[in-house]
Amino acid sequence: DQRRSSRILLADDSVTTRILLKNILQTAGYTVVDVADGDQAWKLLVGRAEDPEQSFDAVVCDVDMPRMNGFELTAQARNHHSTAATPMVLVTARGTDDDKRQGVRVGADAYIVKGSFDQQNLLNTLSQLV
Repeated sequence: DQRRSSRILLADDSVTTRILLKNILQTAGYTVVDVADGDQAWKLLVGRAEDPEQSFDAVVCDVDMPRMNGFELTAQARNHHSTAATPMVLVTARGTDDDKRQGVRVGADAYIVKGSFDQQNLLNTLSQLV
């Protein structure tokens, strides 16, 4: 199973959401490293990108986070040579068309709205990207 070896970086400032998503991902067989904001996520993502044994296969992140939001994190990942191809999945409470367009503009591979959150949708999305 591909997921057994797939590493996911999870960034969300809500402890409750982070625990929920981490449990869903780990139960599905992913290895998950979780952080509380986009800045921590960026440092880990770029810091591990050069090492195939430690790099992340995808990033799942919130949009509204302190220090660096999910849009900024995605844009930075897309603009860095070692992380440009890393799948970026935004999972957010922001559900407006403008927000979704912004997610596409910065390079998100998927945009999942928490209000209509379906864990199977997240897992299906990841299995297509990883």
